[in-house]
Amino acid sequence: MGKIAAVLVVDDEPIAREAMVNLFDQAGCKVFDAFNGADALAILERHPEISILVTDVLMAGMPGTELAAEARLRRKDLRIILTSGKPYDAASNDNVLFVAKPWRAAEVHLLLGDLLQYG
Repeated sequence: MGKIAAVLVVDDEPIAREAMVNLFDQAGCKVFDAFNGADALAILERHPEISILVTDVLMAGMPGTELAAEARLRRKDLRIILTSGKPYDAASNDNVLFVAKPWRAAEVHLLLGDLLQYG
């Protein structure tokens, strides 16, 4: 089976980023990853096939919420998922989804199914 989606995972914590990359890879996605917001924006520019951005909320430099806003300006069709191990109120923004860390494989599969089906 081929890759079902291209996903960009952004997290400044290497262990958390690697775990999310592995989950999306095992789910059949083509996965890109970045350590910070600036690198993530550069990757988005170089890879128009990326359809899903997954970013940690709390990162040094550019927080995930700022990255999400900037990415949305550049790519209106981008699906965005914010994630954090700390409580976060995503209810104020209906253009993004929020998934608490740690992620589980079953969550990733359900989320991908929803995103790919309903866009």
